[in-house]
Parts: sequence; structure tokens; C-alpha cells
Amino acid sequence: MDPKRYKYRHIVLANTSATEKYTFPPRKVTTKEMLPDVDRKKHGAKLLKKLEKVERQSASLKIQRHALGLIAEDGICVSFHSGPDFELKYESLDLRKSGIELLTVQRIGSSTVASVFVPDGKLKIFLDRIEKYIHEDTEKGNPKNKKLVESIADIRKASLSSLWTDDKNLLPSKDEKFGGKCG
Repeated sequence: MDPKRYKYRHIVLANTSATEKYTFPPRKVTTKEMLPDVDRKKHGAKLLKKLEKVERQSASLKIQRHALGLIAEDGICVSFHSGPDFELKYESLDLRKSGIELLTVQRIGSSTVASVFVPDGKLKIFLDRIEKYIHEDTEKGNPKNKKLVESIADIRKASLSSLWTDDKNLLPSKDEKFGGKCG
């Protein structure tokens, strides 16, 4: 042992780990992995309206930021919510090549909430996916983007609490002023 390299050579940690053979966990299909039974056109139309509302909110926020002289990344944080007891396909929301970044994934009650940062002009990607879900089928006859779209029950502008990953008791009160990336 090189004394220059090891400052605390008098401390020896022995038998601190063991090697075990990896075994795959058993795979059970639960209701969370299944998709809710929805009317394709109604569900898609509902989600399109939600995204269009978020788009309007984004435009309004951009105007407010510029009027106040705030320098912020142009875009909006959006939260996608699963229905109760169904798993959100949040992996399909992380589209880094397009600048869309998955920020948080949380369990809130029996639902999953994923929040993503969407740069200006990129909400169209989600609008297009929902449009394809409504109007186009895969070669097997299923709606395009079915797993993602049917796992989404609600879409909203992200709130601070949906982005908060620390202890909820540390969440700023409504009266505290602060700044952030997602306005």
C-alpha cells in the first residue's frame, strides 16, 4: 500500500459486500400495466383540447415574461396525468432530440404524474401524436400512439407541486416569491 496515496490506511473495511447472481424479477401483468378502456375519438378530442389550453397559457406566459423583462427559457412545463390505477407511459414523453425533457415522475395517490419541459413550438409534437391516435392505425390495426395516449387521463400546465421532488413540507408557501425555469 502506497502511504502517499492512502491517507487513512489504518482503517480497513473488510467483508462489506458480497456478490450474488442476478435474477430477473417475476413479471406479472397488473391493472396498472393495462390501458383504460376509452372511446378513441372522444378521448383524443379531450386531450387535444387540454393541450390547446396549455398552448394558450404558454403564449400568455411568454407575453407576461417579456413585459416584466424576465429572461427565461422560452417554453412551458406540462404535466401528464394517468388515470387512477393505470400506469402512465412516461418514457414516451422524454423527447430530448426535440428539446422536450422529462423533468419529474411522481406517484400522487393512485395516479402517475410526469412533468416535461416543452420548448416553444414543440407542443405540436404531442398534438400530432394525438391526431395520429385519433385518425391513423398501425399495420396491426391498432391506433397509432395507443399506449401513450390511452395512458394519459389529463394534461395541464405544470404546477410547482408537480415539479417539486423534495419533501413536500419544504414547498414554498403561496405568499413566498421565487423564480424558476417554467414560470
